[in-house]
Amino acid sequence: MFTSRLGALAVFGIRTRFDENDPTIKRLELYPAGLSMEVTDYGEDDPISTARRAAFQIYIIEIMKLLAKDAGITDINVEDRAFTVANDVFTIEKFLADSLRRNPTTNVPRTTNLQEISAQFFFEFDRLISHELDDPEAISVLTPIYLTNNMYFTDAFELVTDLEKYTYNCLS
Repeated sequence: MFTSRLGALAVFGIRTRFDENDPTIKRLELYPAGLSMEVTDYGEDDPISTARRAAFQIYIIEIMKLLAKDAGITDINVEDRAFTVANDVFTIEKFLADSLRRNPTTNVPRTTNLQEISAQFFFEFDRLISHELDDPEAISVLTPIYLTNNMYFTDAFELVTDLEKYTYNCLS
């Protein structure tokens, strides 16, 4: 999850897993996340993928309209803005899916630590993970991290950085 002035963008997940070489050791992993559909559904032209994309966009539009209604927004442009948001969400997810298609995740993660990946991606991973844990003292900036798909993270954080440059999404 990355929070910016544009809102929250879910681009990765955090989990613990047992190490393959030593099952007594748990490791902290960062992995690609944030997609609402299967990777193939974002780019395939088959009837099932096309129907899923349409249903996904309708779903986002309906959610946005309900949120606008709850907020008391009733102007005639609500549906247009809801469509724009749905299109932006789809565009971001398609970008992430394309990254995963180009750079499939392997079983060989990159070993790093919170300090190194925070510097690489200009994001305070240690603050986020401390916030998510019951015991924030359980980690430090030197806590080992397994990054399951380095190229995906590079693409995702370049996208987030590009979005920060604009007051609206201009990815089309």
